[in-house]
Parts: sequence; structure tokens; C-alpha cells
Amino acid sequence: MNMEMLQQRNKLLSKLLWFSLALGLIVEIATGQSIDKIMILLSTGIVIIGLITVLSWKRLFSRYIQYLVVLALGILSFLIIYSTHTLTTYLLVYYSLALITLYNNARAILLSGLIGVILTNVFYAIYPDTMFAVYKLDALLTFNLFLGLVTLILAYRPD
Repeated sequence: MNMEMLQQRNKLLSKLLWFSLALGLIVEIATGQSIDKIMILLSTGIVIIGLITVLSWKRLFSRYIQYLVVLALGILSFLIIYSTHTLTTYLLVYYSLALITLYNNARAILLSGLIGVILTNVFYAIYPDTMFAVYKLDALLTFNLFLGLVTLILAYRPD
């Protein structure tokens, strides 16, 4: 990917992250989360996404912003899933993966998939009786395999 296209993607992802943060805050408010949880998400989001926005618009570290976006999505997903701990918010793992595919970079996609697997296992361990209440332990393998398969399919780039 040439540098100009990468700059355009960085700016696009910056805008999408702000939009995602706004939606995340709406979900937090709609589900009646405490003001503390909302403020943690808001302040973390502003700092991380603000940094990505500044770097994107100033054209600094352009090649590495995509990895910062992956980490930002992982952190924001963690905060939202942790506060609401429902299976529907778990789908943010796949949303994050979908956003990263806009970079068309296998490494960034694989990193996002790895973070998704980590989040899957962490939340399965923390919330087995609420978030994953209808699933047995063997379903964890299915969640991991499915996420791994989707990640590999998205990361595969035939020449």
C-alpha cells in the first residue's frame, strides 16, 4: 500500500474510532452503567483515539498507526465488554477485526485476531455464568476456532 493510501486509511479509521466510541458510550448509558465506568471509557477513548487522530493528521508514524488502532480497539472492546458482560457486546471482537481489514494488512489482522482470542478466553474465564451462561466449556474451543478461522480467512492475501 502506498503512503498516500495509508494516510487516507489512517484518517478513515480515526473517524471510525470516534464513531465507535460514541456508539460505545451510548450502549453504556442505555444499559445503565455507572458513571465511573462511562467516564473510564470516555477518558480512555479520548486519550487513545486523540493520539491516533493527531498522528494521522500530522502524518507521523503512518506505517505504525494501524497497530495502534488494533490496540485501541482491543482496549475499548475490553472496557465495554467488561462493563456490560453480555454476549452481544462480545461481538465487538469481530467488529474490531472487521475494521482492521480496511488496512488490508495481514499482520494487523492477525494481531487483531490474537487480541480477540485473548479477550475471548479472558471473558470466558471471568463471566462463565453470565456472558457465556448457555455454553459449556467445550464451546470455548469453538469460539476460539471460529475466531481463528475468520482471522485467517481475512488475513489471507493470495498473490
